[in-house]
Amino acid sequence: MWACPNCGEKIEDDFDICWKCQAGTKPAGREDGVSAEGEEQAHSSGGQAVSGTPPLTIALSKRYKDAYLVAKAVIVYATIVKGVAVISSILALIVVLVVSGAGPRGFDSSTFLLGILVAGILGFVVYCLGVLIAAVGQHLFASLDTAVNSSPFLSGSDKAQILSLPAPSSLYEMR
Repeated sequence: MWACPNCGEKIEDDFDICWKCQAGTKPAGREDGVSAEGEEQAHSSGGQAVSGTPPLTIALSKRYKDAYLVAKAVIVYATIVKGVAVISSILALIVVLVVSGAGPRGFDSSTFLLGILVAGILGFVVYCLGVLIAAVGQHLFASLDTAVNSSPFLSGSDKAQILSLPAPSSLYEMR
């Protein structure tokens, strides 16, 4: 048996490529594919992959990236809802102008005022709905940032990568 240097998965000696990540190749060295130095490092690192990212970190990174995509999608949806609110209000105002001026008596101010009121209320309500949806997306972002930052399973550089921040310097490692 040998351990994949990329994901840490145990692979039988008959295989030269990791079945899980398709990236690791059987290292040269001992018959079992693990060099004496690599075995020592694996034991001292708590069973983590020697030259790769631990499987738990990979799984957490994928989960957080998927969650951030959902948060971004919610915010994009909110922006679309707000845009629809503005465009529908403008179209409603144009329709009100056309309808109020097309009557047999000429321009009807009561129809015009009622149409402006309805278009304004409709636009305001739908726009507020978009703002609320955006707030949910921002709240999801904040919750994810807190979860990533407080995760005991991620190193400082892993946290920085997930949060799309520059990696911390070697002198200062985030906790």
